[in-house]
Amino acid sequence: MNDRERIIDLIKRGVISSAEGLTLLEDIAKQGGVTGRSGRTIVVDWHGDDATTMTTAARVRQHNEQAVLRAEETRTPNKGAAGTPSSSDERDEEQATVGKRPLRYLFRRSMRDVIDNVDWHDVARRLPGGQNRRGTKTFDFADCTASVLAFEVANGSVHYRTWDEPGVHITADVRVYGRNDGDPAQILADRSVIHADGDSLSFRVPDKRITVDLDVRLPRREYDHFDTQVLNGDVAFDEISGQDFYVKLANGNLRVRSLKASMFEVENVNGDISVRDLAAQDAVMSTVNGDLTVIGTVNALRFQTVNGVARADMNAPVESITGASVNGNVGVSLPRNAALTGHVQTQFGRLVFQAHDVPNPENARQVDLNRSGEKSGNLSLSTGAGDILIFDN
Repeated sequence: MNDRERIIDLIKRGVISSAEGLTLLEDIAKQGGVTGRSGRTIVVDWHGDDATTMTTAARVRQHNEQAVLRAEETRTPNKGAAGTPSSSDERDEEQATVGKRPLRYLFRRSMRDVIDNVDWHDVARRLPGGQNRRGTKTFDFADCTASVLAFEVANGSVHYRTWDEPGVHITADVRVYGRNDGDPAQILADRSVIHADGDSLSFRVPDKRITVDLDVRLPRREYDHFDTQVLNGDVAFDEISGQDFYVKLANGNLRVRSLKASMFEVENVNGDISVRDLAAQDAVMSTVNGDLTVIGTVNALRFQTVNGVARADMNAPVESITGASVNGNVGVSLPRNAALTGHVQTQFGRLVFQAHDVPNPENARQVDLNRSGEKSGNLSLSTGAGDILIFDN
């Protein structure tokens, strides 16, 4: 690269101004016979002394280097000015040449200013850390005659079962989250709301920083009312007898094994419902994003799910069954001697009947049932993208 190309490159990169570059080009033109801005050609004796030519070229290079140094001194701020131009003209020139400079030049300059002006020091910060501590606590209610039970847990599970003792015994498996140096069992006692008298027993743990799994052992007798609400956890019933049962849970499963009730109602979100050996007069069950299975003897049953399979296996004739699913199959199984009446339909699925005196439809989406038998057996089944199946036990 000769001197002329070098000067043009310095102008393009913004190292020197256009005026300084023109001055240098004119100096070179005077020495080397380059055409100037006025269009006049300067004639130079190329056959002169070589030493004189080399000396002139050295002076031009020295002049170029001095011009570059002056440009750098003009554009490089001192440390006390913190990168601010000394005058408005220099600031305007600085802004005009920013777009012409390579990114690496701007990056190096910015890093140099930061390193020179920032007071560097070590910074130590403590980040919060989680703790998970476990504990167990028991609650004994000797000779408890309460017939109304209410349990509410924000995080955890509730498991009901019977035993042969006269009192109510509750075992709580506790997990405490967060920074707390106390005993988990004592923390549960402090953050729980417990009330017990001759008529009712309530146990509530509304604190979401505590996960508690309750094992509730009840005397073998018939209870008037069960009210169970669990936000993040499961609920289970084993060999329980009562009048009214109400269960509401989310993000958990319901499991029932051997339950007798007059009214059994369940509401679930994001979980399955599995009920086996149920003996109830009326039952209402619903879930979202989960499967539903009911096996037992129910006089009037109503069940539905949004995304899941719904199935009801009845061991005795029924008065009515209403079942629905948006995205899933709906199946009902009844004894051979049970009556089958009502209406069933599917939007995009099939109708599959394997029951006595019920013809299997061909390419039908809705059918009216009419089979005589015990009780009324009124069925109202519907689904969107699933099939409807009716079987004999």
